[in-house]
Amino acid sequence: MKCSSRRVGGGDSLIEVLIAVSPTAITALGIIDSQLWLARNEHSLMAHELAR
Repeated sequence: MKCSSRRVGGGDSLIEVLIAVSPTAITALGIIDSQLWLARNEHSLMAHELAR
């Protein structure tokens, strides 16, 4: 049985995956941040209304 393993340029594919996944991760963090901001803002508005 011949086992041919090609390791030439094997690191390039990892870099390509990281480049492809980075925008998704950044977008997900942005969505989470905006959700947290909205929740904090709503909590602040409710506290303000209760104080009146």
